[in-house]
Amino acid sequence: MHQERAMQRWYPASLTKMMTVYLTLAALERGELRPDEMLTASGRVAAQPDSRLGLARGDRITVEQAILAVIAQSANDAAVALAERIGGSEEAFAAKMTAQARALGMERTTFKNATGLPDDAQVTTAHDMAVLALALLRDFPQYYHYFGTRGFSYKGINYSSINGLLGSYPGADGLKTGFTCGSGFNLVASAMRDNRRLVGVVLGAGSSGERTSWMTRLLNDGFAGRGDGGGRITLAMMQPTPGDGAPPPFRLKPGECNLGTGIRNGVAQGRLPGWGLLFGVFHEQEEARKYIAEMQQKLKPVLTAGRPALVKRQNEDVVSWKALLVGLKTQDAIDACLYLLKKDTICLVQSPQVLNAGMTGKAPAGPKAGGKSKRR
Repeated sequence: MHQERAMQRWYPASLTKMMTVYLTLAALERGELRPDEMLTASGRVAAQPDSRLGLARGDRITVEQAILAVIAQSANDAAVALAERIGGSEEAFAAKMTAQARALGMERTTFKNATGLPDDAQVTTAHDMAVLALALLRDFPQYYHYFGTRGFSYKGINYSSINGLLGSYPGADGLKTGFTCGSGFNLVASAMRDNRRLVGVVLGAGSSGERTSWMTRLLNDGFAGRGDGGGRITLAMMQPTPGDGAPPPFRLKPGECNLGTGIRNGVAQGRLPGWGLLFGVFHEQEEARKYIAEMQQKLKPVLTAGRPALVKRQNEDVVSWKALLVGLKTQDAIDACLYLLKKDTICLVQSPQVLNAGMTGKAPAGPKAGGKSKRR
């Protein structure tokens, strides 16, 4: 119904994970995976930057939990866990991703990893992302509800979806957000009204709010029957125009870009000391603060060390707070967590590396060339 530079090359960012999930669902259909199969995190999985669940080496997660983490939280560690299980290695899995893209007709897309983390050679177009969205709807209707999930639980902690459009646009029921400094804010969305489904793609917005605004306008115009005019537009009709074959522009300068790759963690005191206990993730800061105090009171018989810490997490459109007790010795943290578990209270022991993952403040690498953005 509408297109604007739909064949221009762009960085997919976490829209890449749509293909990661496509290959996972295909493996489920072939009986090569089960939703309840346990995946064990490798060292490479544990080393993934934010956004992530925080899987440590040796941690276990079911295939279904990993799928939900990839879709709802854009978890890089869960995406690599799936990639290694299906492809043997992330590199081999990325080759399968590109091969599947060609099989679907995504002629201008190349995948280099399972996450969408920056790689100059990992490119796509709005056209190709629309092809992939339609393929997911067509080939795996029985699993499509995963893309509309509002949240999931892992190790007793509840995680909400980072896709703000799901709760704000009437009829929106999936698919995926994406963000890196190079790509800007991307979104592939689908919505249903009166038994009519529309799929929209926005690449290169300057903020999450701008991304939502563009997608809302696209979907509103589509449901109202307002297109480009001049006859029906189809995916097959779209052709490259001069300049579409050039490398993608680098969308956001470092000063304009959020820290990390879609998630911002921060505490007033800087890096967190020692080992820690994670008690949960909360949507309200005060709720998180009160829960830490409650846990400290509960731990008084076995632990007097440590200090409370709140870590703000802004994953694209959703703000949440991690409730932590930090500055602990290794064995103290382990003993305290075991004590809580015996009292049916969930906690996670976190190493200094896990506590401070994603808090370096470094922007992801990417090309330095400037260029005007195009929205589709």
